[in-house]
Amino acid sequence: MGRLTAGMKYALQQPVVYLGLFVEFAFDEGSEYFWSGENPISWNSTTWQGGGLIGSISMEEENQDMKARRVVFTVNNVDRLYYATAVQTQYRNRPCRIWINTLNSAGSSVTNSHLLEEGRMDTMSINADGTLTLTVESRLLDLFRPNRYTMTTASHTRIEPTDTFYDYVPFMPSAELPWGLDATGSQVGGSSGGGGGTRPGWGGVVGG
Repeated sequence: MGRLTAGMKYALQQPVVYLGLFVEFAFDEGSEYFWSGENPISWNSTTWQGGGLIGSISMEEENQDMKARRVVFTVNNVDRLYYATAVQTQYRNRPCRIWINTLNSAGSSVTNSHLLEEGRMDTMSINADGTLTLTVESRLLDLFRPNRYTMTTASHTRIEPTDTFYDYVPFMPSAELPWGLDATGSQVGGSSGGGGGTRPGWGGVVGG
């Protein structure tokens, strides 16, 4: 998602590159942060949990037909706390963000960062081997979903109850907007651009 920064491009061209995948799951109760390394790491004012929790990430390739891709995570060694999250928490349609970052040679700090994908959590399941599988949908899928909202007062007041803007929308196609006329429909100013005059209520000079 987006172009690589100059720093990221340079880092990826080096003979040896240290990479890490960083994932944020934004649940309603608060975000959970994981990365693909063994030890916790501090980045972006957040501590990201390691320990090999992210077992695998399967990501569909991008193509030119604007197909919305899906990402499938397998999380290892899941704490029972996350089992409760999988069963009880409203996680569907909550944001999920994936970064691919370069690290220093010790793997203890991030040197460059790139947002690889931003989507929404879709399905979560607990497997017999104790792992947890989570599917994330690309935000591009929104392009193929019908819009639940319309440009009407009834629809708009669900978001902004006191806003009356859309009360006037039905009258816009037939509205007459006089230009260069006063309130009585008479032309303001002299003919052929001369004479000068003022439009009532505007205070500006019309004409040369």
